[in-house]
Amino acid sequence: MRTAIDLVDSGGLEELSMRRLASELGTGTATLYRHLPSREVILVEALDLILGEIAPVPPTRAGDWRGEIEAGASALRKTLLRHPALTPLFASSRALNGPHALAGRERILSTLQRAGLDERQTVDAYLVLIHYVVGVTFTEAGDLARTGDPAPASVRQFYAGLDPGTLPATVALAARLADRDAEREFAFGLRLLLDGLERMLR
Repeated sequence: MRTAIDLVDSGGLEELSMRRLASELGTGTATLYRHLPSREVILVEALDLILGEIAPVPPTRAGDWRGEIEAGASALRKTLLRHPALTPLFASSRALNGPHALAGRERILSTLQRAGLDERQTVDAYLVLIHYVVGVTFTEAGDLARTGDPAPASVRQFYAGLDPGTLPATVALAARLADRDAEREFAFGLRLLLDGLERMLR
């Protein structure tokens, strides 16, 4: 699986084929098929292996469910960003039930239960949190892969030059709109989600 991940990391998803992987492993394609029946199976197992790279969440003080969720979400984002070509698959795959995926899901669900959420709230909160992290990271991965985007100064100039009579908020916020900071945006969105959960628990 590590060879498959390396192939995708270096050349994108199109680099991964059964023939290419067999060649990299020094074996025949037919032999590879006997162990791994399809490219899709390889990708699912590769995704689970990536989840195993997530750094352990450092211990927090007793009852600090929010600190655990924040640390876990940040660790997941950083891990996915190390594999930007594979990140989109995390947004679309429903087959992530390998050992690392199961362990990660269990940790989050247990933390949310300890916070005091009921069964439905726990599952809903888990899904919203995961969808947020994967969705934001998917967008970031796309930004990393793109080339030729205009510089922030050009974006700011474009927004500032629009008609303030038609788009007053856009013109007034031109500098802020051009000042993108992925870390800040991620932390802000995560804080909003966790603030909402805290209010639910009151």
